[in-house]
Amino acid sequence: MNKTPEILSNCIRDLYMNGFTTASGGNISQKDEDDNIWISPSQIDKGFLKPNQFACLKNNEWIGEYKPSMEFPFHLAIYENDPEVKAVCHLHPPALVALSCIHPDDKHLKSIMDELDLGYAEYAIPGSEKLGENIIRAFQSGTECVLMQNHGIIAYGSEIFEAAKKIEKLEKQLQILLGIYSITNLDHKFTVEKAETLEYYQKRIVFFLSIKEEKLKIEQINSGEYYAVFKHNLYCDLANSNDKYYASLIPECFLLLRNPVFIEEAFNHDKIPEYLNALNTNSPIQLFKDGNIVVIGESLFNLYDRIEVLVFSLKVLLYGKKIGKLKLLTYEQILELRRELL
Repeated sequence: MNKTPEILSNCIRDLYMNGFTTASGGNISQKDEDDNIWISPSQIDKGFLKPNQFACLKNNEWIGEYKPSMEFPFHLAIYENDPEVKAVCHLHPPALVALSCIHPDDKHLKSIMDELDLGYAEYAIPGSEKLGENIIRAFQSGTECVLMQNHGIIAYGSEIFEAAKKIEKLEKQLQILLGIYSITNLDHKFTVEKAETLEYYQKRIVFFLSIKEEKLKIEQINSGEYYAVFKHNLYCDLANSNDKYYASLIPECFLLLRNPVFIEEAFNHDKIPEYLNALNTNSPIQLFKDGNIVVIGESLFNLYDRIEVLVFSLKVLLYGKKIGKLKLLTYEQILELRRELL
């Protein structure tokens, strides 16, 4: 029996549990003994992937029930560039993502990258051949880990846990440099059995996202949609300092969060119907001056995914300000995302 899918499943679960990627972010792959390539699927919860959900490229044909990650082209480009590579790991750890969002001309970016021995791949739209070309060019400088501009980090190795360990080490080194310590092994495991229920996702939000249960309310709108109202300390800190929130940090943030609306008033529970009527696919999130947040989701998982990515992006903003000047996605890049991926 081929053990590669099980190895990958265990690896991505460990990475998710320890905060190195979000439910919708990142992708991993590995070759088996026959040089078939197994890769994480597209748009399925990364924290709880089962072995049978990994896609397999065999004899240049994708087999299996699930679609491969949309970013499989750069995985294939890495394998084709160096046949000795056996595994590729692409993650979104918040400190390294923050580093990837620093303006290329900022002197702190180069000094930190030199200290961490990182390559640098210029931005290209996720899933594009151009992104693969940029990554290969960066790896050809001799590094084993590459920072992807406004995106994340990628590493390769002889097996997936080796590649993942390289990224874990870099994230922890960067946290020490920045004086932050957000990613640690959880003191206890999340043992709640996965279920597409409101109760399950409520427990998951409280466990993973540092949102107090008494400050979280989730309600069903109709048969397919849900909304959540909550406060998070990271957004409260941002609101209290009058700093602006940006969703145009990386493609994942923009694709999920679109254009969050800031409301110059305190949240009012009596006006929830009014708030929900104002939410749509272009603005699924409302941010209130008093620190409250309203999020709408097309399913329970979509709701959770949006909340998680919002919290993740707040960390990225916070960490980025410790490094230097942020470079957001340009208007042209956002138009390209809308045209190609929405």
